[in-house]
Amino acid sequence: WFTDHTDTSSKVSYYSKYTGSSNKIDEVFKAVGVPTKYRGSYLKRLPVAKANGISSYTGTAAQNIKLIGLAKSGKLKKA
Repeated sequence: WFTDHTDTSSKVSYYSKYTGSSNKIDEVFKAVGVPTKYRGSYLKRLPVAKANGISSYTGTAAQNIKLIGLAKSGKLKKA
């Protein structure tokens, strides 16, 4: 059988770099262009967290700080 092993690592795209001063995850997500469907609750943010290496995301302050840090460095991967 032929299996399509598409290399997704070369197709990683990022949200815009966050240049504001908010530490509120949804404000940061909105500012960098994260779609509304990924904002508002930790369950909605789960796909973005997973795309950024947080597999057991529960919306803790530490996890949100990590996501905000990625956004500030321009390294927040799109879900």
